[in-house]
Amino acid sequence: MKFHWKDPLEPTVKVCPKCGGKLGQTSSMSGWMTPEYYYCEKCGYKGSVYVEIDAEDYMAANKKDTQQVTGSNDNS
Repeated sequence: MKFHWKDPLEPTVKVCPKCGGKLGQTSSMSGWMTPEYYYCEKCGYKGSVYVEIDAEDYMAANKKDTQQVTGSNDNS
């Protein structure tokens, strides 16, 4: 993982701190008068702590995971 100065306009993805899965928000009221609360469908994590990564890095990591599962060696 590389660390760099992030452009505030660059899209990001909130991921689970336990498994790295994409997080969903628990309710539409979350973040209004209470802290934002997230859940992970992959591992069942629930909480307000998350890791924010570049959308491009998230897509690249998911592509690698998919290739490992399917055994594909496509480098395109």
